[in-house]
Formats: sequence, C-alpha cells, structure tokens
Amino acid sequence: VSDGRLTMQFHHSQAWIEFNLSTSVDGGDGGDPAVTVTGLVLENIYTSGDLTIHNDGGDATCSWSFRTASASDMTVVGTPLGLAATPTSFDFLLPEQKRTAFTLSYRLGETEKVFVKHVELPHSTWLMGYKYIYDITFKACELTITPSCEAWNGNEEY
Repeated sequence: VSDGRLTMQFHHSQAWIEFNLSTSVDGGDGGDPAVTVTGLVLENIYTSGDLTIHNDGGDATCSWSFRTASASDMTVVGTPLGLAATPTSFDFLLPEQKRTAFTLSYRLGETEKVFVKHVELPHSTWLMGYKYIYDITFKACELTITPSCEAWNGNEEY
C-alpha cells in the first residue's frame, strides 16, 4: 500500500494461441490462390473449466480443473481460405491445458485433391500467461511449421 493505493500485479488466467497461415508460392495468372486451406482443427480441446485461485498467504496462484467440462475438437478454419504472402492470423484464448494436436487440410493450385497433415504440437502444456504462436508457411515443395512461445505481459492487444 502506497499513498492509500493497493498495487496489484495482473496475470492472465488463460493461454493466448495464435496461428499465422501464409504462402511464398505465387498463384499464377489464373486468379486462383496457390494454396487453399480447407480446414484447421485443434483436437481434444477444453474451451471451459473451473478456475481456482489459491491465496494461502504469499503469492496467489491459480489452477484449472476440467472435472465438469469435456474436451472436443475446435475448428479454427472451417471454410476454404486462399493464402497469400501476408499471413492470415487466427488467435483465441484457452484455459491452461496439456498440449494437443491439429489437423490441417489444404489444396494446391486448382486441384481438387485435398492433402491432410496431422501435427502434434511441440509444447507440453499451454500455460496461462503465455502466448503460443504457430507460423505455418507453404513453400514450393514444403510445409514449414514454426512454433514459438513468449510471456504475455499484458502490453499486447488481444
């Protein structure tokens, strides 16, 4: 307490997840994008639960429980999305939970064939107060997924 004010430090109670999708491949003169993402689905995700704040003296801590919740697949991209060099971003907040996987479905050029890639996410747990970024870039002969993690200190805008 200073000058009649109680200083409190704020910590986020959820994890910030962000997917950035882009391509370095030109779609050509036909007007069709070189890569079209037809689906991005996170598997076995909890979107709600019970948050408990533990304040037994000292620093307060929190924890999530999913006893009354059930996990399900979460659609991030559900309609066809033509990609460009400038990333298209999808971000959302989730309760802290163990890592999961996602399924990415996409088409190349004008083909109707849909390719499906199943990806296990590399972080063991999405911790509250952190931002997890997955940059997914389609190149001529490869698909690159670059994960990163940074502290979410509250200065960023969600």
